[in-house]
Amino acid sequence: MKSHTLYPAGIFLLLLLVGCLDALFVDPNKANQNQIACDAFTDIPSKDSCYAGKAKDEKSVEWCVKVQTLETRDHCYADVATAASDGKICLSISSFESQKSCANANPAFFQNQAACAGVDLSVQDACYRHSARILFKESACEFAGTMKNACLQDVAVAALNPAICDMTTSSDAKES
Repeated sequence: MKSHTLYPAGIFLLLLLVGCLDALFVDPNKANQNQIACDAFTDIPSKDSCYAGKAKDEKSVEWCVKVQTLETRDHCYADVATAASDGKICLSISSFESQKSCANANPAFFQNQAACAGVDLSVQDACYRHSARILFKESACEFAGTMKNACLQDVAVAALNPAICDMTTSSDAKES
């Protein structure tokens, strides 16, 4: 008879124990689990690779900011731009040629020239330059500031129209 009365109590204790054990194994830093995982690496290339992988998986540039190596960070931004289909992210890349490749792979943002008015001033000229090239629209180069001549050259090459080079303001730009 005692075994019947202990049976429900045993189940109750088992459930309580399982619930308690589950609570013991909950990571209190779960919200920052990716941060902790990447921070566990002691060498920079491994950390950078971890952050870049998280950035691409989560489509979040917040992880790219943590990447210390410039080349890896640029690749991170390009990967996130492609994963998120957001060409605006390409403007975070430090190398203009890498920005250009990224913009070519993610042209939708640059197809709306007006979108460049809303980007940070530090990258606005580059934005208009990419937009003009992607749209084959040399008139957009007027907004490219100090990059105007380079912008016109980019459009001339993209549009296969060397006459556009005649619009440049320096003889050096016309010869290249």
